[in-house]
Amino acid sequence: MAEISSALIMPAAGMGTRMGYDVPKPFIPLNGKPTIFYSLTAFRFMTGLRQVIIPTRADMIERIQEICDSIDWHTAPQIVVIEGGEERVESVNEGLAHLDDQVNYVAVHDAVRPLIKPDHINQVLHEAVASGGAIPATPCRDTLKKVSAGKIQTTVDRSALWNAQTPQCFRRNLLEDGYRWYNESGGTVTDDAGLLESECDISVVEGSSYNIKLTYPEDVSVAELILGYNQQQA
Repeated sequence: MAEISSALIMPAAGMGTRMGYDVPKPFIPLNGKPTIFYSLTAFRFMTGLRQVIIPTRADMIERIQEICDSIDWHTAPQIVVIEGGEERVESVNEGLAHLDDQVNYVAVHDAVRPLIKPDHINQVLHEAVASGGAIPATPCRDTLKKVSAGKIQTTVDRSALWNAQTPQCFRRNLLEDGYRWYNESGGTVTDDAGLLESECDISVVEGSSYNIKLTYPEDVSVAELILGYNQQQA
C-alpha cells in the first residue's frame, strides 16, 4: 500500500450576517477564539498531513493566515490560503488546483464544524484509503414527514437515511474526476460525496452528533458548552 500523503481543503468564505454576527462565520468567537481555529486544530494529527489549503474571501486571507500561524502543527504542513469562489463547490475546485503533486488523499471539511474529533478524522481517512472515498454521517433519529403547503403528505421511512457530515475524504484522482464531471455538466451539489456517489461506492463511518455545523445562532452557544466540557475533561 502506498504511503498516505494527505491534504485538507477547508472552504472558509461564509458570512455570519444570517446568524446575527458582524464577522464572517469562520471568525465567530467560541470561548474567545475564532471558530476556524478549532476546525483547523482538529487536523493537526491527521495521518500524512502534507498540505492545508483554505479557499476564502480576498479580505479574509491575512486573518486566516494569522490563525494558521498560531496553531502548533504536528507535521509542519504547507499552508496555502487562497481566494476561493462565490460558491462552496467553486472554492473546493480552486483548492484542488493548488494540491501538491505528492498528495494522494484529500479531506474536505467545513470551516464551521469546530467540534470534529481527531480520531474521527483518521477513521474516515483510513476508510477512504480502503475504499476510495468515505464520509462521516449519523443515522436520522427523528420521525420524518414530507410536507407540502404546510400540510403533512406522508411519513418518510428513515431506516436508510443518514445525516452527512464532514470531513469527506477521497482518493485524490476520484475527487478530481468528480469535479471535472461537475465542470463539464454543471448541476447542483451540496457536498463532495454528491459528485461521486453515482460513479463509485462511498463508505459511511458513523460520526458524532456533536459534530455540528454552525448554522443558527443557538449553535454557537451549544458549541461553546461542548468545547468547555471537553476542555474540562482534557
